[in-house]
Amino acid sequence: GYKPLTNPNHKPSSNGCGSMGVQLDTTNLPGFTHCCNVHDKCYDSCNNNRAQCDEDFKSCLDNVCLFEGLGKKMKKEEMNACGTSAELFYSGTLALGCMAYKEAQRNACLC
Repeated sequence: GYKPLTNPNHKPSSNGCGSMGVQLDTTNLPGFTHCCNVHDKCYDSCNNNRAQCDEDFKSCLDNVCLFEGLGKKMKKEEMNACGTSAELFYSGTLALGCMAYKEAQRNACLC
């Protein structure tokens, strides 16, 4: 089938961890902000697959917990909390990401 063309006047952008006017606090896990920004830009690039963007986001969050945990020698409770936070961020994307994805694709593509 037909695929939309990339809008040459569009530059993929990001806004940290949040959507629809809600910003999530990543002060204790700054690596999450990087993951959110990469995810935003993935959504905001024409014809990118939403499911793949979301899976890459989950992997990024999990890696933040793993590598920050190893680097900072996090206690077990902190590692568990990081994993729980990663799961919440990812679940939020699955639950609320459809509108954000469609809006981003409308801006990134030409029909």
